Amino acid sequence: MGGRAHRRRAGRLRRRSSGGGHRGEVGDRTPIRDAIILSAAVLAYRTTNQRLRTANGFTWGPIKRVAIIFVGIHPRHVDLLLVSCASSSLKKSSE
Repeated sequence: MGGRAHRRRAGRLRRRSSGGGHRGEVGDRTPIRDAIILSAAVLAYRTTNQRLRTANGFTWGPIKRVAIIFVGIHPRHVDLLLVSCASSSLKKSSE
């Protein structure tokens, strides 16, 4: 792909993945989207033959570890965001 065409395509991909261009927005995350993804995962698990999962070495261990990490990290992010917002509002009010 040529230079200009490649940059144009990269720009389109960046705009598409930025969540509509709103600052601070995380993609197009909605409860409906999350429910669809979770439903697809459950459907895939239930319709896959047990022998195939065993042959591929599927276990819940890595999924549990990631879930534990997320449960530990996300409340800390909320705390940091609250402190950051409070700090920025204090700076604005003192100006």
